[in-house]
Amino acid sequence: MAKTADKLIAMPGGTFGIDASMMAPEDKRYLEMVTPTFLIEHPKGLVLFDTGYSWKMAEDLEAYMEELAKLKLIVDHRPFTRDLVVDEQLRRHGYDPAKVDYVVVSHGHYDHAGSVGLFPNAQLFAMAGEMRYAAWPDARHVRLGFKSSEIAATRGLKWNEPDADHDLFGDGTVVILKTPGHTPGECSLRVRLKNETVMLTGDTLHLRMQLKTLHGMGGDYDKEQAAESVKRVVGLAKADGARIWINHDPDDWAEYPHAIE
Repeated sequence: MAKTADKLIAMPGGTFGIDASMMAPEDKRYLEMVTPTFLIEHPKGLVLFDTGYSWKMAEDLEAYMEELAKLKLIVDHRPFTRDLVVDEQLRRHGYDPAKVDYVVVSHGHYDHAGSVGLFPNAQLFAMAGEMRYAAWPDARHVRLGFKSSEIAATRGLKWNEPDADHDLFGDGTVVILKTPGHTPGECSLRVRLKNETVMLTGDTLHLRMQLKTLHGMGGDYDKEQAAESVKRVVGLAKADGARIWINHDPDDWAEYPHAIE
């Protein structure tokens, strides 16, 4: 009998407003995108996928965001507050943040890796090359996605950097998937539960439209590589009969259950 994880919990982490055409030229909507984090309860430990925004954003948004604040990506009518930071969300769901055993970072952008520093005792995972790039990005056009000083400050933590798919527990229940392109070390996460398998995409995909176009987005580090990763996620999901959860997509957030056992 195949082993499974016990539970998947999706936790809110604020929203940001963006022109959807930045991600899919065919989409002309203005969207309020969500920034969730995901907790996986497994018999061998608690796994967190992404850490969302930094707690420092709740203290002084404009000072923290600097040039990013000028882009007004964060929706004004729903400011980022301390209760939306991942540690508080964990407590609201009955979990002690100090007991998170593993943190998987889909990539180093500020809305996915902002609170890595809250988990100094956890084993941290990012694909090879991602943390180096996040701390010292080469390409000027994608630097705005990183809070590089924050990433550099985590260098002393317990980082693991696999360069290929990585089965976290060796039982097929939680598998880190190499899906580069949005950033050099972008990854997704496949979670096998009792009644379904879920693919958490990080920023490998941003909108459901990409499931049809199989394209990346305008701001990707490597557009061809990103498109191949989109195709990979779609193909793996089809083979596994898995649900694809596009992390930022507001429709996925609205329609999918936020606790799956």
